[in-house]
Amino acid sequence: MESNVEQMERGERINIDPLLLDQYPDAVYVLDRELRLVDSNEKLSLLFNGEEERFVHPASWLPRTESERVQTFHQRSLQGETVHYELQARNEDGRSIHLSITNTPLYTGRVITGLYGVVEDLTTQTELRERYNSDESEPIAIRADPWTHLD
Repeated sequence: MESNVEQMERGERINIDPLLLDQYPDAVYVLDRELRLVDSNEKLSLLFNGEEERFVHPASWLPRTESERVQTFHQRSLQGETVHYELQARNEDGRSIHLSITNTPLYTGRVITGLYGVVEDLTTQTELRERYNSDESEPIAIRADPWTHLD
C-alpha cells in the first residue's frame, strides 16, 4: 500500500470530506503545501464575489505589509501551528471588510500536506459596533420596574 507521502509526491489531490466544507457556517478553504487552493466552500466564493482564487493570493488585494503578515501565518501553520488573525481590507468594490481567520495544519497520516482555513466575516459586527460607539443620541430611559403601570 502506498504511503501518504508518496501520494503527495506524485501530486495527488488532498481528499477533503465535502460535508466538512459545505456544512460549515463560515467560509472554509484548503491549501496545499505550495499554498495553492485545493478546495473551498461556496461561502468563500460569496465572500470574494466568485473570485475565491484571489483570496489565496493576498498580495493581489492587501497592502504589502498585510500580505507578508498573512504569508507568515500560512508558513507557521505549515510548520504545525494553528494560528488566528484578523484582517481589515477593502474588497474590489471598495467596501471595507473585517475578517477573522484561523489556519490549521492539515495532516495526511503524520505528514502536514496543507492547511485548513476558516474565514469568519466580522464586517457587519464591526460596522454595528462602530455605529453604536459613535451614536451621540440620548440614551433611552428604561423603567426599573416594568410592572408599575399595571396598578
